[in-house]
Amino acid sequence: MRRSGKRDRLVGKSLWRPALAIALGFGLTCLISACADPGTPTGSGTAVSADAAQLLKNITPLERKLLADRFVTLGEYDIAVQATVNCLRRNGFNVSNPVQGSNGLLNFTSSYSFGDESSTTGPSQQDQNRIDAIQNSCQDQSAAVQAVYVLDHSATAQQTEADFAKMVTCFRKDGVTLPSLEKLSDLGSVMQAVRGAMQSGTLKHSAEIACIGQFSAASVQPLPGLARALAEMQNP
Repeated sequence: MRRSGKRDRLVGKSLWRPALAIALGFGLTCLISACADPGTPTGSGTAVSADAAQLLKNITPLERKLLADRFVTLGEYDIAVQATVNCLRRNGFNVSNPVQGSNGLLNFTSSYSFGDESSTTGPSQQDQNRIDAIQNSCQDQSAAVQAVYVLDHSATAQQTEADFAKMVTCFRKDGVTLPSLEKLSDLGSVMQAVRGAMQSGTLKHSAEIACIGQFSAASVQPLPGLARALAEMQNP
């Protein structure tokens, strides 16, 4: 039987699926936001974080060109993501065409077949490390541009709060029991209640996706310190 390794870049975990492939969802929400507390304003602080400085330190010539005016349009973002897609394809990955998701980011999936149909254990650690290195290298071709795109187009604090309230209202209408007052900092508790409703059969998967869609755009926040790092960037 073929085995597969699916790598979820949004939450940074690996798991095995049937069909020897490594899949990559190019959402990068946590990579871009450093999984920051969504209730804390980010991206506009005076300090330059190490992550933000490192992100802009080794950009590609294409990224440098796209970041010349320190602003990223959707068209420029698409060019950068296509560079990542082309890199993966050159290295043997099957990659879908990027599609803009409800959070505004361009998403695609990619898979890599190791070709060992008789394997029951999956690829060797050496092969896994090689493919991970390729994925990271290709991702680096657009990571900075995508991070700046999020910085330029992220939701305001007011929009984030409003969209969170819409999501909570949606879940309540679909039968999820939630406290009468929720703050953005209670997101973890809200989602725990949602998982419980899913397990009990109260909430269907399609309804869960629909409600989360009310909040997905607002949930993407910029990398802390990126605005300052971009302003201090030499010869963009």
